[in-house]
Amino acid sequence: MEVSPIAPEWIGKPEIMIVVGTAPKKENDFAQEVITGVDRFLLNSMFAKHNLKYYMTFLTKCIGATKVGCVKTCVRNWIPEELGLVKPKLIIGMGSNVEKYLECDYYLPAPSIVFANKANQENLEDILNGYRQGNQTSS
Repeated sequence: MEVSPIAPEWIGKPEIMIVVGTAPKKENDFAQEVITGVDRFLLNSMFAKHNLKYYMTFLTKCIGATKVGCVKTCVRNWIPEELGLVKPKLIIGMGSNVEKYLECDYYLPAPSIVFANKANQENLEDILNGYRQGNQTSS
């Protein structure tokens, strides 16, 4: 059985790329969203507050794919293509798997952990605020 990759999502012309390290689930495919529910609402609120646009993608593109070989294939074949198209100024990795496979500017826990913990939320806020302040002239 061939599995189609989960599509990335973006808002506007993104400057920030978020790479989520958890494997996509069926609900991500059904909703066509990388992050769903309350976590998605909180993330969108943070980006709107700073007037920033993002591109969000999974490190692993196929539903339920957790095998090292699949992750390495996605990192080798898909991520460079996305980086070339998006040309992000800032890359945020979310989830422990991202740090193993991809060089990012910042690493945070998985989205569900970030939004369940006030200190992690503040860390993301600080990253976005620092980026925004450093790019005042380009907005």
